[in-house]
Amino acid sequence: MDQHRALSEEIMRITHTGVAAAVTVASLGGLGFLAVSDRPHAKQAAVRKPVSPPVEVRTVTVTRTIYRTKVVHVHRHRRRAAAPSAPARVPIVAPAPAPVAA
Repeated sequence: MDQHRALSEEIMRITHTGVAAAVTVASLGGLGFLAVSDRPHAKQAAVRKPVSPPVEVRTVTVTRTIYRTKVVHVHRHRRRAAAPSAPARVPIVAPAPAPVAA
């Protein structure tokens, strides 16, 4: 009996996802029924419109080649004004030692 009660409680447990799925399926069924059902006002509108002969349409395909040359413009970057640099250092050269007479 206890197993039967647990099984029935598990079957009766309804989640939010289950409810949302059921509502979705029911609404889709209703929309499908409305789409397929026989609507009298749509038939009346179709009966009242005069049927005009279809307009003849002639389609002509025009084949042309359009030549276009793409020109690439190079924008040279201007140099920024350089900060004044320190004067160049001149290396100090020591004089060569005098030759020793022997």
